[in-house]
Amino acid sequence: MSEMLWAKGLPLDEQLHAFTVGDDPVIDLQLLPFDAEASAAHARMLSGCGLLPENEAKALVAALRRMKEQIERGELTITREQEDGHTALEVALTKSSARLAAASISLGRATTRFKPRCGFGCACAFSIWAKH
Repeated sequence: MSEMLWAKGLPLDEQLHAFTVGDDPVIDLQLLPFDAEASAAHARMLSGCGLLPENEAKALVAALRRMKEQIERGELTITREQEDGHTALEVALTKSSARLAAASISLGRATTRFKPRCGFGCACAFSIWAKH
């Protein structure tokens, strides 16, 4: 299974992919633990608004807490196929105990699939990083 969330099963131009991805995985890795925190806050907000059942939000928050610990130990990274931190978290969530709720984590978030890459989730992660 491809870890490129946007993949449509069409051939990929490797040079174009390398150009558009650039150093994003390396840079995003610095923000990844903070992206996990921002995603947990987003899950709690979705639950508070009634868009995500409370039990699913709690499962997401717990999974994201475990992922943050894995990131800090260097056990969870960003692959070239994943391209960015948020995609790495989404992929990991789909493999976690919160896999059923994982599809909801992007609900209401602006996409970062196109340049410029800093959507709301990135801005939140950066803000949390700056406070540390």
